[in-house]
Amino acid sequence: MTPNTLLICLSEVAKLEAEKAEPTLSELANVMKEVLEVLKDSTIASKSGKDERSRFWRVYKRVAEEHDSEFLERYTSDMNIVLIFSGLFSAVGTSFIVAMESDFSPDPATPRMHF
Repeated sequence: MTPNTLLICLSEVAKLEAEKAEPTLSELANVMKEVLEVLKDSTIASKSGKDERSRFWRVYKRVAEEHDSEFLERYTSDMNIVLIFSGLFSAVGTSFIVAMESDFSPDPATPRMHF
């Protein structure tokens, strides 16, 4: 059965309500059985087991994956910014060090003490 069948079942319930006729208990039971069959076969509704632990871990996994994907997305962009900034900083720092390299050599006119 498809989700369209579910819509048809629900429209039958709506028609009964629109007619203001009191549906019989058997009519409501038949409609509810059809709805349950559609939901059992549906891929939209998640299949939940009766085991509470497995249901807990399934929900936990879904929430953790959502959180992890948001976390990775946010910090990946932050890490890119940090890497770009550090690369630019090291390039500028290197250019200043190269420009000042001649100032680091000893002055030959200054007397030195030899041991």
